[in-house]
Amino acid sequence: MLHVVAYDICNARRMKKVAALCLDYGVRVQYSIFEFDLDERLTKRFLSELAALIDPKEDRAMVIPVCENCRKSICCLGKMAPFRQEELFLI
Repeated sequence: MLHVVAYDICNARRMKKVAALCLDYGVRVQYSIFEFDLDERLTKRFLSELAALIDPKEDRAMVIPVCENCRKSICCLGKMAPFRQEELFLI
């Protein structure tokens, strides 16, 4: 399922770690916004790793699921192309 992840991390060191984690699972669409197309198992793993990195008293991270009907109506303007599953490689 497609998810959009956005974050606001107060500490630069934590922010770099969160960005690196997000790049491991998805693609950056804006500076602190990522898209993921992961199955349920990988989504749970990502959420667990993300929760371990952030400070819940200072930081905010939102993981927003995008249903298939909503996914079909995504409008992308400008030079960023919509995310495609085949672009994702986990190492």
